[in-house]
Amino acid sequence: MADPTPITDYIYIKSGNNYIALPQNTSFQARWNDLDSEETGRSAGTGVLNRERIRACVWEVDVECSFISDSDLISVRSLFSPAEITVKFWVGEWIEVSMYGARGSIEAIGNPNGTPSWNFSISLTQF
Repeated sequence: MADPTPITDYIYIKSGNNYIALPQNTSFQARWNDLDSEETGRSAGTGVLNRERIRACVWEVDVECSFISDSDLISVRSLFSPAEITVKFWVGEWIEVSMYGARGSIEAIGNPNGTPSWNFSISLTQF
C-alpha cells in the first residue's frame, strides 16, 4: 500500500496485509517516553541523578473516534481486539510500531432522532 496522504488520514491500523483507516471523526495524541531501570534515581547524599535508560522513545498513542455509528463501533473495536496490533501514524513523518491496547472506553451519545452514536477511545503502548 502506498503511504496515505496525511492531510486526510493520520492514523492507520494494520489488519492482515492491509492498513485500515479509522472513521472520519478520529483524533489521536502521540507521545514518547524513555524507559528507565529501577536503578535510576538520585543519590540521597549528593543529589546527583544516576540514570540507567533501558529504551528510548517508547511511543504511547491515545485514539478517540467520536460520534460513530453502531457498525463503526463494532469495526473499530475489532481492529483493536488482538493482543498485538501494528499502528502507523503521522507526526511529521510516518511512524510504524507494534502496540497493545492498555485501556479503552465506550460512551453512548443520545441523538434527537433516537439513533445512538458512540465515542470510542483507547490508549495504546508500544511493545
